[in-house]
Amino acid sequence: MKIVRDIEKLKIDEGSTVTIGKFDGVHVGHKKLIETMKQKSDGLKTVVFTFSVKRSEDFVRVKHPICTEKEKEDLLKNLGVDILVLYPLTPENANMEPSRFIKDVLVGKLNMKTLVCGDDFRFGRDREGDTTLLKRLSKELGFKLFVVKREEYKGEPVSSSRIREALENDSKTAEKMLGRPVK
Repeated sequence: MKIVRDIEKLKIDEGSTVTIGKFDGVHVGHKKLIETMKQKSDGLKTVVFTFSVKRSEDFVRVKHPICTEKEKEDLLKNLGVDILVLYPLTPENANMEPSRFIKDVLVGKLNMKTLVCGDDFRFGRDREGDTTLLKRLSKELGFKLFVVKREEYKGEPVSSSRIREALENDSKTAEKMLGRPVK
């Protein structure tokens, strides 16, 4: 797996299939996104686009990640991803207008031909971007969009915040949602 911290140096001529998110903990929901991305790749490079966050940044909400950036890299490598993009989450990037982010970054820099995201995916300035916007942009910009339903455990959506809570109280539940043993 190639790890990219500067997308200005990345060139994907043949195009890419991308999934995007924080991927904190790389839980069963994230694994479902990655498996879907690989199934829909049509031979294109598979790209996990996530964010590199300095925990000291005031605007970052999650101060206690489930896994370190290195652990995340290792987990994603084991899932057979071609490229991991660690995009710097700066105040400027976090406040980018959602359609500009899709057009300039994902399509413009990654040559994205297919996007796979969760049904609850939100992005861009004030989390204004959502799957409704992505459906419109997929037609305008010519990429395929696959929206994946969230994974559930015991009737509730699997989420990183739910896993963090389980890690404090119920490691067996955390393990089920992570899809692996807790260290």
